[in-house]
Amino acid sequence: MWLLNTASLALELVQNPDDCTYAVLSHTWERGEVTFQEIADLEQAREKPGFSKIKRTCELAQERGINYAWVDTCCIDKSSSAELTEAINSMFRWYKDSANSRGDKISLQLWLSEITGIDPEVLRNSDVLPTVSVARRMSWAAMRVTSRLEDRVYCLFGIFDVYLTLIYGEGLNAFIRLQEAIAQDNNDLSLLAWTSSRNEQEHRGVFARSPIEFKRCGSVQRIKDPAVKRTEFSMTNKGFHIRAALNRSEGDFLMSLQCVDSSIQQAEGADGIIAIRVIRTAHGYVRRGSDRLVIVSRSNLQLGNPVPVDIPKDISLAESRLIKIGLAHRFVFELENKSSFGCAITKWPYHLWDPDTNSFLTDGYENFTGLLKIDITGSKDNPRPKKSPISYRASSPIPSAQEGNVSDTETILNTRKDYGVRLGPILSQARHFSTYVVVFGLEAPEQTRTSGDIPEWKPLKPWAAIYGKAHQMLFSQLESEECRHGFPHGLNQIRDLLRVRSSGRVLPKTLSFNPTWHRRWRNDPFVDESQIQLSLSAGIMEHSLMGMFRLVLTVHTKN
Repeated sequence: MWLLNTASLALELVQNPDDCTYAVLSHTWERGEVTFQEIADLEQAREKPGFSKIKRTCELAQERGINYAWVDTCCIDKSSSAELTEAINSMFRWYKDSANSRGDKISLQLWLSEITGIDPEVLRNSDVLPTVSVARRMSWAAMRVTSRLEDRVYCLFGIFDVYLTLIYGEGLNAFIRLQEAIAQDNNDLSLLAWTSSRNEQEHRGVFARSPIEFKRCGSVQRIKDPAVKRTEFSMTNKGFHIRAALNRSEGDFLMSLQCVDSSIQQAEGADGIIAIRVIRTAHGYVRRGSDRLVIVSRSNLQLGNPVPVDIPKDISLAESRLIKIGLAHRFVFELENKSSFGCAITKWPYHLWDPDTNSFLTDGYENFTGLLKIDITGSKDNPRPKKSPISYRASSPIPSAQEGNVSDTETILNTRKDYGVRLGPILSQARHFSTYVVVFGLEAPEQTRTSGDIPEWKPLKPWAAIYGKAHQMLFSQLESEECRHGFPHGLNQIRDLLRVRSSGRVLPKTLSFNPTWHRRWRNDPFVDESQIQLSLSAGIMEHSLMGMFRLVLTVHTKN
């Protein structure tokens, strides 16, 4: 430990500081402080404004017969991260062990509570600190000002019982690291109850960027009801990972933080549960509308099945704009079945299908390609089965609707390992089964030149086509991919196979067929006189919150 000799004002390295008496200066930093390197040259150090407090400290120590003094500005070699970390982590203990106290938390609790916002109960007994919500503890530091941005974070180590390597120059990343450390050691979701000062960025990550974003959290408390199971979460290379029950709301989702704002009472007298808005993207979820929290009464909070939610730690303004563009390029799918036949649809890429908005998340990728496999089924004497209880036959648990599979209350459901869904009717005397494929995607329009020879870019264009078994090459490709991988990994090969962008031909938008019926007990097919027609349309939607593109498949009977 480096100490100042109060007689010579020279630094001395003391190996066992506990064996000697030294004075410690408690002060507020200002401009022109004397550093560790500068104190070695006293002539240079005397020119700085901060030298006067060092000199006066040593004089007072000499008057009391104390041979050493410690001043944080010049007794810490800040070029050594190890020494800096050790000093800051020990500083609280050094001040606490002071022999001459000007006051303590008990005698000054009213002033301290008024200035800092810290509960008097915590000032009287620091053992209760872990019972205070993370958000509320953060609010105590919301208005704190330090000369170094990182010090606003490092001064919080004690109240959260975390210790990190000090990295001066990392800026806002220091606060992100602190929140990561808290998340790894505490399952208090109030950590996410921050709000931005203004909604300058539509989409944000899961963590706040500064303690000031917790300034409205002075009344946040964790739910005390032991029946409410505390949710486990963790940090991964995708960011913040949690399995949470999401509630659909106004085009996005509400995620409960399992905490309440004690200053807000709902009309029925129940505490309002705090939730944040999140929206699904092609790569997970992001926070939306970070300038406000949502207060939901317990009676209005509908808890569904938990789903995996991954939210990045932070999102830049540029990334937020790209997310907005990607969400606008969603493909909304609609099925209009006007026939007496049942339709089962399997969707690929499965992980990009959002069942809550009935849309594909394209991420604005100009070569995006999607595929719908349509199984049309019906029975002759009872073409659309009556609404009756479903009997399930599955070799593995049936995924929830929130995970992307469709369950039809009029059909028998068989689930394969890849969770593609095939639906077949309850059979009567004769049945029909046929399969069709819709391939769709985006493409960039041709680049044009303006008068200034600057390329003018236009929005992406949607395209779509429908094919039957007659397109043998397409179905062979599908069957090959399905056998090897369980679903078509080769969507780009299928796109190239159809030569959508280069052929210049009109893509097929309609298909018609006469149902071929097979009796249940006799293998003697016969053709119905009625005709089934499938019509496909793809276009751009105006002023829609759900997405820019609309894909409609219509199935109807023509007699």
